[in-house]
Amino acid sequence: MWTPEGKNGLWVWYMDDQVLQSAARAGYHYVIVKAGDTVSTPKNWEQFNPELVQQCHDLGLACVAFTYAYLADPGTEIAMGLHALDQGADGLVVDVEYEAVGRIDQGWEFVTGLQHGGRNKWLGYSPDFRIAFGNRWPSGGFNPNAEPWPWQAFNTLDGVLPQLYWTDFAQSYTTTLGMVGLWAAGCEARGWNVPPIYPVFPSTAPSAEILGAADVSVQIGITGANIWRWGSGSRNSQLALGGYDQWNTLPIPPDEEDTMLRPYIEEMGSPTGSIVEALQRELDKPRPSKREIQNIMNRLIAIRNEALGE
Repeated sequence: MWTPEGKNGLWVWYMDDQVLQSAARAGYHYVIVKAGDTVSTPKNWEQFNPELVQQCHDLGLACVAFTYAYLADPGTEIAMGLHALDQGADGLVVDVEYEAVGRIDQGWEFVTGLQHGGRNKWLGYSPDFRIAFGNRWPSGGFNPNAEPWPWQAFNTLDGVLPQLYWTDFAQSYTTTLGMVGLWAAGCEARGWNVPPIYPVFPSTAPSAEILGAADVSVQIGITGANIWRWGSGSRNSQLALGGYDQWNTLPIPPDEEDTMLRPYIEEMGSPTGSIVEALQRELDKPRPSKREIQNIMNRLIAIRNEALGE
């Protein structure tokens, strides 16, 4: 199954003749393309189709669909997302924002229906994180009661892509990234799952700020990011993240790495994924080398998936 782990992505609202070639040349790993919306025009969003997916793959890009969910009609919005996956999308991101405030039951209905669709594809969601703070950030902490939102339901998906538009928030990218830790801690304190986090940076920021935000993200354990969006703001900034390759790159000396990997290599062909489970047990232990083990696990998962043709 495709994931955004260790990758850079570029959001695309409206396709044009330049975006895919520009994204590929800039070094992006995937594009996230609008594929559905029950309200906006065009409602069918026929730009997302098998031909687009093939075009992306030919350029070495994964093609991820995104739909907008209002949660006013979960059944229709579930069908819309599954339709996008049926076009061959490598994954699906649901853009879900203020319309979802107060729609907790509808959130569970939507997420459960999407997960039960049987497509075996990566599913993520993209919220405006200001909702989590009752629009009082940075003066207040995580406050899910101020504007009740179905965080717990959406956190059962495979990843979250928080919209961290510091240019709109009128604050620094370091302050904006502070939302991530407080949100995650608040969810954990309530016993909610916290999925992997892949922040969305604004293309309206200068390139240096985008790369600075990526560096800070690495320092706090984030392993991938993406840009909103092509066709808005500075073209240079839109492409700034493409060549960023610092995700999952904590250096380990080759001889030490070989020593750590050798006991597990023979298990890599196991369809049961026993090596992943073994390393997960190690991750669950409080120890200083947790980050190193996480990086090794990511590498081993990639080796295993390649061996099994996944």
